[in-house]
Amino acid sequence: STVLVLPPSAQSAPALTGFSVLFVALCWQTLFKSSMNEEGRHVRQQEKHLLLAQMTQALKWDQNEVKPEDETEEKKEDKPEDEQKSKKRPPSAKDLYDMLYDYVEDRNVFEFGIDSKAEPYISVRRLFVERVAADLEEVVKFTTMARNSLESSHDDLSSEELKRIAEFRDGLKLTELNEFYQK
Repeated sequence: STVLVLPPSAQSAPALTGFSVLFVALCWQTLFKSSMNEEGRHVRQQEKHLLLAQMTQALKWDQNEVKPEDETEEKKEDKPEDEQKSKKRPPSAKDLYDMLYDYVEDRNVFEFGIDSKAEPYISVRRLFVERVAADLEEVVKFTTMARNSLESSHDDLSSEELKRIAEFRDGLKLTELNEFYQK
């Protein structure tokens, strides 16, 4: 009986070939031909719903937030409207990329059932392209300012810009964006 399989020889070749073919067929069926069960479909549907909500929210970055009704007039007067708008920044290119491509499953999000020729996918993709260029310009600007700040003072900058300069001094943000861009 063990002579049919062990040791490998001309006599045991048909049995070993049969086991090998069976093993490959079982692996193929398990890894590539398995159908998605109900729980898997539910997870995909939930992921699609969350991605669409994220995309919709990302596109609303520049819209005014709805203020609670109990906010008093004093609080509204404390912050000028220009200051409130200046604090709003669009989502970063990396955040938008995460909405367009699922790096965990290594696939585009339209494979979850999101239509790649409809909203909000088209608008998020367009915003992503704009943000890559804008983020690169911003990082270069702040890195240059941070490196020059050792030599001079920046009296013309807002307090928010001065806080952000410290993040860029070592050039790590520029390196991260460059690595992201090369993906």
